[in-house]
Amino acid sequence: MKRYIRVISLIIILCGLFIYFRNKPVNYELDYTLNDYKVYEKYNKNDKYYSFKLVKDEYVFYFAKDIAYSPNRKIIKSLNEEINDSTICLSISTKDSSSESICSNTKEYTTYNLTDNDEEQEILDTYEDIKIYNKDYKYYEWNGYGFTDILKKKEYKILNKESYNNSLSYKYGDYIIFADYDEKNEFKKFYLFNIKKNKFETIKLKDSISFDSYFQGVYKNKIYLFDRNNSIQYSIDLKKKNVLKSSDKDGGLYFDGKHSTKSLNTLKYNNILFKENNYINYYLEDKTLYYSYIDSDIKIKLRDNVDVILKTDDTTVIYLTKGVVKGLNLKEGSKSILE
Repeated sequence: MKRYIRVISLIIILCGLFIYFRNKPVNYELDYTLNDYKVYEKYNKNDKYYSFKLVKDEYVFYFAKDIAYSPNRKIIKSLNEEINDSTICLSISTKDSSSESICSNTKEYTTYNLTDNDEEQEILDTYEDIKIYNKDYKYYEWNGYGFTDILKKKEYKILNKESYNNSLSYKYGDYIIFADYDEKNEFKKFYLFNIKKNKFETIKLKDSISFDSYFQGVYKNKIYLFDRNNSIQYSIDLKKKNVLKSSDKDGGLYFDGKHSTKSLNTLKYNNILFKENNYINYYLEDKTLYYSYIDSDIKIKLRDNVDVILKTDDTTVIYLTKGVVKGLNLKEGSKSILE
């Protein structure tokens, strides 16, 4: 009887191990054919995304998804293709989701029928000359001395002198960090505005930083800034409230999904911004908004006349165009947030 119990226990353990290893995410790449398209399928277990490259004749399409890992392969279940003269619009469907439709004439890429919402939207609130269409976000306006919470209609001030040149500011997490605009050419402290507590904090600097500087982005929870005038890169740790030099004579840190080094001259004479390691990335070129999928250098056009990108995630980009803040979802199109 004991022998049978041991055998059954062993079978249960082996079945459990089989299920565990079968469902354990692993990196893989494979290719197959689906509806005349050559499909290249890839899974990246570290960043937890699938990427796809589909090729038919001279037409090439890229897609990416952050859906849950599956032990199955060839996870594209169907393709939706529309052909109009020399333009092909294509979308893919997996078990749980479908993509937006991307159109290509082999020269440029656009999204299919991803138009602005032209319906009149309800104004939920106003602040001075600002119309608010969406209250799901927090809105802060620079008031010359600090910030105004637009929804609460309350001002928070820290500077002694009025200044509207707040270009040296950066939002990360629950903080907006900005230079001490009471100074002129150089400054020796940063201010932090905590948007959860609506309070200011201060980070004092060992060395003066020139106003001829720019924020590059975030790497390992530290904000990086490059001082052009002094050719120095700094890392800013908001948790520890310290600022340290992160460059040397060989250059400064650069991040585009992996760590590397850029020369000081490259950082000085160009705006070298870090690239976020999202599976979809958004960027501007000559006021035109594009996005591209990870593992792809193909840019897909979204909008013209975009002034600045304000916030992004993997499916939505918030941007400013002609005085209107809009949010664009790749499946639903764009809607006004505030004006």
